[in-house]
Amino acid sequence: MMNVVFIPYYDSNPYQKLLIKSLSKKGVLVSTISLAGYYPFSLILKVLCHWKPQILHVHWLHPFLLSDSWVKAFVKSVFFISELVMVKLLGIKIVWTVHNVLSHDSRFMRMELFFTKIFSRFCS
Repeated sequence: MMNVVFIPYYDSNPYQKLLIKSLSKKGVLVSTISLAGYYPFSLILKVLCHWKPQILHVHWLHPFLLSDSWVKAFVKSVFFISELVMVKLLGIKIVWTVHNVLSHDSRFMRMELFFTKIFSRFCS
């Protein structure tokens, strides 16, 4: 059986619910990680706690890249990319559903684009 983790998961998002339902019908075990309590390196801990899935399915990047200041956004982005390196070293594939290439609320568009390009290279 294939194990997939969705991040971030929003309970109010109908697209994610439909995708989970469809994957479940195909025998895929899907778990979700919401952003409640997210802090640097909690992603890798949560992934490890979810039975070392074969796939990490990322839906939106903005929670991991955006902040109210340039410095905070940069630090968040570096931590997130560091976590992805660890995920890849564990042999977990990364899939990204590109809902938005750039977020609607980006204050530091060049930096977000830079880290989005780096992120895209991690995707399987």
